[in-house]
Amino acid sequence: MQRGAFRWKMRRLGALVLAAGLLGHGAPVQARRAPGALSAAGQQGPSAPAATAGQTGGDAELDAATPPVEQRRRLSRRYRVPAAGRPFALEARYGRVQINTWGKAEIKVEAELVARSETEAGARQVLDALGVQWLDYDARTGGVLVASQFGPALRGRSGCSGRRYEINYTVWLPAATALRVANGFGAVAVAGDLTGPTDLAVNYGDLRTARLLGPRNAVRIANGNCAIPFAGRASIDASYARLRLDAGQTVDLRTNYADVEVGTVETLVVHSKYGDLALGTVGSLRGSSGFSHFSVEKIGEELDMALRYCPDFEVRDTGPNFRQITLDGGFSTIRLGFAETPAFRFDVRTEQGQLLVDPALVRVLSEAHGAQSSDVLGVFGRTVPRRGAGNVSIRMRNGTVRFSR
Repeated sequence: MQRGAFRWKMRRLGALVLAAGLLGHGAPVQARRAPGALSAAGQQGPSAPAATAGQTGGDAELDAATPPVEQRRRLSRRYRVPAAGRPFALEARYGRVQINTWGKAEIKVEAELVARSETEAGARQVLDALGVQWLDYDARTGGVLVASQFGPALRGRSGCSGRRYEINYTVWLPAATALRVANGFGAVAVAGDLTGPTDLAVNYGDLRTARLLGPRNAVRIANGNCAIPFAGRASIDASYARLRLDAGQTVDLRTNYADVEVGTVETLVVHSKYGDLALGTVGSLRGSSGFSHFSVEKIGEELDMALRYCPDFEVRDTGPNFRQITLDGGFSTIRLGFAETPAFRFDVRTEQGQLLVDPALVRVLSEAHGAQSSDVLGVFGRTVPRRGAGNVSIRMRNGTVRFSR
C-alpha cells in the first residue's frame, strides 16, 4: 500500500540518519545501507557484493569503491558439552552469523576475518587489527563466550580511507544449548530448531530462525527484518523493523515503528506504537495499540485492548464460543465481525462517538443519551443468548464502533 510504503521509507530514512551518525565514530561505510533485503543483510560493515540491477546508485558507488586487495584469516575452536549442557554466547559486529544444530556433544565455532584495502600492506594492517576473544568460562552465564574485537587502528579509518572489514561466524551446537547471540550491522541465521532457551538480538541486520521450542525465548530486532516460523514461549521486541511470526503459543510482543504479520497464536500480549499489525487467528489477545492500523482475522476466546489514535482496528470474525471482549478506545475506529456468533450481550458507551449496527441484528434493552454521550445495552443476534454466552463491553471517546455479521 502506498501509505505503508511511505511510512516504511520514512522509518528507513531515520535509521540511515542514525547509521550515518555512527559512521563518524568508526563504523564501516557499508553500514549506511538499510537492512531491507534479507539476502544482503550479511554484507554489513566492510564488504559488498557486486552491483545488481536492483541496487540504487549509492549502493553501486559503494560497491565500485570496494578496495581490490583482500586478506583473510580463519580461526576455529571446539568446546566439549557435558550431559548437563553448556551455555554459549556470541557477541558479534560487522559480519554474518550462522547457527547450525547437530547431534554431537560439542560446540564448534569457526570465525572468518576479512580485510580489504588498496594495498597488501594496508589489508595486512586491517587484518592485524581484527580479533576474536575466546572465553571457555563466562562468569555471567557459566558457559562459553566468543566476541569480536576491533583494534584502535580501525577507529575512524573504515569510511574515508576506503577500508572494509568483517568477522563472520559459523557455529554448530546441540539444539538444547542455552544460546545468546547479539549482532550489530550483520545478519543472523538459525538453521535448526532450538529446544533450549534463547536470547537473540540484531541491530542493523536481519534475523531468520527455525522453530524456537525452548522454555524461554527473547528476540530483539531493530532496523532490520525478522522471520520466525514458530515460537513457543517468547518475548519479541521490534523497532524500526519488519517482523513475521507464523505461529506461536504464548507470546509477548512490543513494537515501535514496526510492521508486523502474525499467523496463529494461542495467547498474545501486544503493545504497539506506529506501524501496521496484521494478525491471523488469536485465542486470547490483550494489550494496547497507538497510532497503528490493526487487523485480526479471528479472535477465539478473549480480547482486551486499549486503543489510542488507531484509524482502523478490525476484527473480521469472532469465534462462536468467545467469552469476553473489552475495548477502551480514544480517537479510533473499531470494527467487529461476528459471523460465527449466534448471540451475545453488549454494552457500548460513547462520548462524542457513535455505535453503528444494523437494527435488524440487535435488540436494544436499554438506551441513554446525553448531550455528547450515549450508553446502549442490548443483545446482538436474533436468538436469546445461551447461558455463559459472550459479553462485549466497549468504551469509546471521539470515535466509531461498528458491529457486523
